[in-house]
Amino acid sequence: MRPTTAQLEALVAVARTGSISAAAQELGLAQPTVSATLTRLERSAGTALLRRERSGTRLTAHGERIRDLAQEALTALDGVGAALEGLRAGPAPVRIAASYTVAEQLLPVWLTGVGVGTQVEVCNSQAVQDRILRGRAEVGFIEGAGAGEQVESRLMGRDELVLVVGAGHPWALRRRPVDAEELLRPTSRGALVLREKGSGAREVLEEALGRLGLTVPEDAPVLGSTWAILTAVRHSGAHAVVPRAAAEALVAAGTVHLVPVDLDLRRRLLLVLPRARRRRPEVDRLLAHLTALARSRAQAGPALENRAAPARVAAARGSGALGEP
Repeated sequence: MRPTTAQLEALVAVARTGSISAAAQELGLAQPTVSATLTRLERSAGTALLRRERSGTRLTAHGERIRDLAQEALTALDGVGAALEGLRAGPAPVRIAASYTVAEQLLPVWLTGVGVGTQVEVCNSQAVQDRILRGRAEVGFIEGAGAGEQVESRLMGRDELVLVVGAGHPWALRRRPVDAEELLRPTSRGALVLREKGSGAREVLEEALGRLGLTVPEDAPVLGSTWAILTAVRHSGAHAVVPRAAAEALVAAGTVHLVPVDLDLRRRLLLVLPRARRRRPEVDRLLAHLTALARSRAQAGPALENRAAPARVAAARGSGALGEP
């Protein structure tokens, strides 16, 4: 037979409170009603589930087993109730964690017309993956950093980092590329400014330098966002390596200058997802939207590539579609 919800609730309440009278008070019912409910449950079981004593009511071994199953069933029913309430109130927004360049320069465009609610948290690439693994985000976007084995990754596009200086910097009008060792040395105006460890931009720079046997200076100034770095470049004489998309408006305004650099600073923009975790329909709709967007961009040409470097664009053409690991 199938027990009623009232029978399961009565058994769990007695186990929790230690008496039928206390259980009845907790459930907001009369004591005889709860007692009769439990008697019917025991009759269905064909064995005693409760042991009535002077000090109260205790569960038998059989009762404890049924209590555990009853608690699981009630928890599942609560979940169904919450889901039904959610349908009435509308689905919760898709929780997104995105690294700075994607969040500030690209994601507002990517999410246009998505048709589902979204909530975006901005953090560095390592923090994005951490939030995905901990279940604090359902979808993530990272830059350059390799995705860990515990997450699923899909290619959204490519971009590159560029060396930038302020208008009064000695490199502002330079045509000859700055080499790696020169990049690391302070100039008469200032030093190289870096993002914090864990950022995709810093990882790409460190990997490019590492291929030449070089490392970033331990005492290099560190700032927590690309915009803070660009402010330092404009006003303090520092030089920095930042995403091209972040610098374009300032370059167009003439307050920041691009300087050629003898390093390969191209990087991938990745979408990351938790592995083997069931996704909500809203997340699947978001992914379908991004897939369609990536396909349309691939057909029209690589929109995320470096527009000022045709050779690199040609080499990377066709690799910007969502789905490539």
